[in-house]
Amino acid sequence: MPIIPTVPRTYADAHTKFTILLGYTGNLDAIAAEILNEGIDGSCRVTKEGTRYSATDSATETGDAALCDEGAPETLGNSNYEGRLEVFRYFNSENPGAHDEEADEIFQALKVKGTTVVIVIRETGKRYDLDWESGDEYSAFRVDTDNWQRQQNMTGYIKRTIPTPVQSAELNGVVAAAAAGG
Repeated sequence: MPIIPTVPRTYADAHTKFTILLGYTGNLDAIAAEILNEGIDGSCRVTKEGTRYSATDSATETGDAALCDEGAPETLGNSNYEGRLEVFRYFNSENPGAHDEEADEIFQALKVKGTTVVIVIRETGKRYDLDWESGDEYSAFRVDTDNWQRQQNMTGYIKRTIPTPVQSAELNGVVAAAAAGG
């Protein structure tokens, strides 16, 4: 007999909140809602196809095998992550040769190589446009920006890819009720 789900599955579209924290140096495992809600909301300003933050296969190490072992046992080593984002560019409608101060803030904040930021992603049953709240699950990635890259396909909207090597991550974060000390 097939297993029947007791709760409806959640459709992924419009259920990913993407927040960029500038200057955040705290722990990644329990960021306060007030800090997250003050971050830059990139949910509608980065592309689905060109943005990826995830764990990848951990490094493995071959253990010392005993004479009686069949094969070479492997143990898990360091965790590995990948990170890159593709951001839409926004230009000033009155001066189209210059960026728009507000709408283009993600590219402006991340365009210099070596900028350190924290990317926080909530992918749950909550819509992207709902504020962060205590108890929300998320993944967070502390990244350094590399040089941005021009799009290869010069069709569609103008966008830039920014490689962001991950320095540390928390895949199972939960939003804290209040900031530490407050």
